[in-house]
Amino acid sequence: MPTKPRKYHLEIQTHRKTPYALLRSSYWEDGKVKHDTLCQISGLSLEQLRAMQAAIQGKMISKEDFKILHSREYGASYSCVTLMKELGLHTDIFSRPAEEWVRSCLAMIAGRIVYAGSKLSLSHCGAYSALWEVCGIKEDVDVNVHCYDAMDRLLERQDAIQKKLAKNICRTAPSSSTISRVPTWRASTTTVSWSSLGITAIRSVGMNRS
Repeated sequence: MPTKPRKYHLEIQTHRKTPYALLRSSYWEDGKVKHDTLCQISGLSLEQLRAMQAAIQGKMISKEDFKILHSREYGASYSCVTLMKELGLHTDIFSRPAEEWVRSCLAMIAGRIVYAGSKLSLSHCGAYSALWEVCGIKEDVDVNVHCYDAMDRLLERQDAIQKKLAKNICRTAPSSSTISRVPTWRASTTTVSWSSLGITAIRSVGMNRS
């Protein structure tokens, strides 16, 4: 009568200072389960022993078995948005940064830095980028709603944003050379240009013309 093939398993022992493993096989004899120890494996870390154990159990997957079917850019968009939030730009735009148009503005600014394309192309970047999801826009992006409507809101708040940026700069570095480089928002392009704010904005934060 042919005997059944033996099953092998790896027992990991951790009661010593350094872990080791026993490669064993199990078989039935006289109605009892018995074990044969084939070898002892030592000199490996616990993680390496567990990897060997998983391979013997058939739970390991080789890298050749993985196939990348689809991928999207994430890192650059996440870095830009995180930096803008650390600088407080989202609250400079509006005191309630969770509103959709504010999140859309952050997406357009980051998109301008990372991709430098048109608003229409940016609204279609979901196929290759997680930019809009990073900014909290989960639904399908509509160029009119998420870009142009958001830009209209940004334009309405342009003076308030410039004054707030000027106040922040003046608080940290109130020299005239610094004031001349305060960033001004151009809502029509959602880019930041380094130019003079103008006398009205400077006076509103307590600075004279000089």
